[in-house]
Amino acid sequence: YRSTKDQQSSYSVIPVPNDPSEAVVPLTQEEIQKILWREEVEHREEEERLRKKDEARRKRRKERKEQEEIQRKIVEGKRRKEEEALRLQVEKEEEWRKQIEEAEERRHLSSLVILELEGNMLSEGNVDPKAFTPLIELSYLRLGRNHFRMVPQGLPRSLLELYLENNLIEEISETAFNRTSNLNVVSLRHNKLDETMIAPMAWFNHRNLESIDLSHNKLHLVPSFLPKSLVHLVL
Repeated sequence: YRSTKDQQSSYSVIPVPNDPSEAVVPLTQEEIQKILWREEVEHREEEERLRKKDEARRKRRKERKEQEEIQRKIVEGKRRKEEEALRLQVEKEEEWRKQIEEAEERRHLSSLVILELEGNMLSEGNVDPKAFTPLIELSYLRLGRNHFRMVPQGLPRSLLELYLENNLIEEISETAFNRTSNLNVVSLRHNKLDETMIAPMAWFNHRNLESIDLSHNKLHLVPSFLPKSLVHLVL
């Protein structure tokens, strides 16, 4: 675009008419200003049109990106739901498999009579009381040389002989042998028991208990309330 001064000077030049007989009339300053104003308006309108066109293009691009993002989120959400459904299905199948295996294991363990687990790292912290539930025929249990600090819970009612020597047992509570009323032999030698930490009624009502070994503990006195059926006591 030419400057206003240049445009004014150019429009001041007398144009050459096509028809030689036509009189040459120079443009007035007002006419020149109108022409310049009209061109300026047209220029601004063109700029505004281009600006709106660019804005519309950016808006369409933004809307397209938003639609793509929405679609991506929908696809991602669907994928996550499918993955979650698959995970739940796998967990369910795994749970079914474990239940079947446990049922099969219980079926095999139900006839177990003798169980020896000596010299391991077993303790009340890593032995679930329910672990003994399937052992409905267990009579003989050896848990010596482990890390028990108390008599394991959940022992089967069928138990006749219990060996807990060389552990860290410090206390025998009144409920320690509640479920094992058929016990005949209990060995607790080489532990950390003293007479004050043996509950008076721990085994008083056991009518079948004949042998108790409490040797190599911290006893200074004979424990009180021993079962009447007792035949063999080692201190």
